[in-house]
Amino acid sequence: MNFFSRIKISSHIRLLQTATFVFLFVPVFRPHLAAAQNVSLQNNTVLQHALTDDGFENVIAQGRKNILLVEFEDSRYRYSAAGIIRVYGHTITSLPSAASKVFFTVLKYDVPLFCLESTHFQTLSSSTGKQTVRLPKLSFSRREAQVLKLMSHFPKKNPSRFRTDVIIHPDLHLNLGDYDNPVAAQINLVPELRSTIAKGIFVSASLILPLYNELESWGNYVRLGPTLINGIIRLGQGAFAYGSAGFFKDQRYGAQAGLKKYIFSSAVMLDGRIGLSGYGMMDKGRFKYSDLDALSASVSATCFQPRLQLFFTLGVHRFVYTDYGLHLQIFRFFHDFRFGFWSVYTNAEFNGGFQFALPLPPKRYRPRRFFRIHPADYFNWSYQAKRNTLNGTRLRANEIIDDLFLRYNPNYIKSKMSVFE
Repeated sequence: MNFFSRIKISSHIRLLQTATFVFLFVPVFRPHLAAAQNVSLQNNTVLQHALTDDGFENVIAQGRKNILLVEFEDSRYRYSAAGIIRVYGHTITSLPSAASKVFFTVLKYDVPLFCLESTHFQTLSSSTGKQTVRLPKLSFSRREAQVLKLMSHFPKKNPSRFRTDVIIHPDLHLNLGDYDNPVAAQINLVPELRSTIAKGIFVSASLILPLYNELESWGNYVRLGPTLINGIIRLGQGAFAYGSAGFFKDQRYGAQAGLKKYIFSSAVMLDGRIGLSGYGMMDKGRFKYSDLDALSASVSATCFQPRLQLFFTLGVHRFVYTDYGLHLQIFRFFHDFRFGFWSVYTNAEFNGGFQFALPLPPKRYRPRRFFRIHPADYFNWSYQAKRNTLNGTRLRANEIIDDLFLRYNPNYIKSKMSVFE
């Protein structure tokens, strides 16, 4: 019987959860355990090579005195918590005996999203006592500013800059038709090129390839899809500035910028944004557009309820066509699957529907070297009860960034990992 099969599990539920975590995720790293005792804290090349070889980007694994600093960006795992768990597994199997504090910084597009820390460890021993493993007990760090300043002194390995993904999106539109054709459909394939060009700045360009069309005639032609440049800046203390400019979904072009701020220990995320847009579409190779004159804005709050695993979002909006109103969204993640409802009230009219995100295989992509092709993480689809209305139209300019902040919501991540205190 191997070491991990003989772990002594206490009756405490946290220890049971943690031991289950170790049993499920650590055995693949077991060959490195013996080397961990001789690892240098100041230059942890064992952990650094393990993370870069596993495809993690913007990696730092360095030490100062009794502190181990780990920074990484995950571009391999579809499920956001899976990458963090993988890094945790690498870390505990390469953890120097001199380390009494461990800090993890989670990045996306080379921007720090949040920091985790451990100043307490849990030691699990084999039944013979000959082998032990120390498990950092994680909590959200209140020393993010100091940690990020310290991280800035170290070079990053396996940088993500100019790494390019070609992402293949399936695209489906359905409309109620006439008696002879009760449901009219449009099916497209949308290849998207996405690349980080600088810290917090990435481009996304796509092309819509028609496969089948029973809707508007312009859907029969190859045309430009959402194509934009995006930016995220960390302002500190749980605040971020973001923005995008280009050609968006729903035949709009323009620019939008906003601020996001976590409050109440990341339980609530506030968001305020403003955008300027105009009508734009490509028809038979020609780009048709109107003046850039539609001002839209919103203020919203998103709350995650861990016990129910529900996200609630309520916002006050000035919509694209100058109508004012409320937008409510309630949804839940079922591991990788997301399902929810939305409703809007504006101009004395209610509208609403549902939306879901269905995970697409595979759950893990090959490491990025320079160029990588893979399917979209999810197939996103939504239903709208009233379609022949312009009321409640939002500017869909920052959907990539909005989805990022949901899937990497700190409290959502915490609810998926048993190693938190």
